[in-house]
Amino acid sequence: VLKEGALLTGVFNRLARSCFYGVAVKEGDEAAHRTGCIPAGAPDPRVVEASEQAVLAFERAMHTFEFHHALGVCDEYLRAANKRWSDASKAAKAAQKDDQAAGDALMHQALVDAFLELRVATVLMHGIVPAGCELICEHFDIALEAFFSWEHVLDSTDALVESLGEKPGTHRVKELPPRFDFFSY
Repeated sequence: VLKEGALLTGVFNRLARSCFYGVAVKEGDEAAHRTGCIPAGAPDPRVVEASEQAVLAFERAMHTFEFHHALGVCDEYLRAANKRWSDASKAAKAAQKDDQAAGDALMHQALVDAFLELRVATVLMHGIVPAGCELICEHFDIALEAFFSWEHVLDSTDALVESLGEKPGTHRVKELPPRFDFFSY
């Protein structure tokens, strides 16, 4: 129980906050990714592959009622997503010191990747922690039916936004209050 609690309040919560705070408009911060919108762009192929493998492994485990294994898939996926985010965002911040445009491009890609991973993880974890996952969905500002549809689970974030009738890069997220915790209810 403690391990699963740490996964939710630490790893999963950190990824969600990083995404929403990462695109939040901040006074005095002119970074190109601070638009208040989910960034448009193709995710890194390694992120797509990791997401597809997690979804397939999760489905296999759930089909055979191996709930502990399904949760283990989510744990591994979320920890890897958090590590990718941490490494990519640090690289972007380091690059910004020398070249703002290069740093902004790296941060944009890090956010594209992280938003895809967050969405996939939220869909996978929905049956396990529905209230927290629905709060994440609320901040994506996408209807529950569309967000949690397994029909779209492997779609890119751009494809999901387009299915809503919007242009990628223009879908606004709901602003996240400071120090928000998706799993403290």
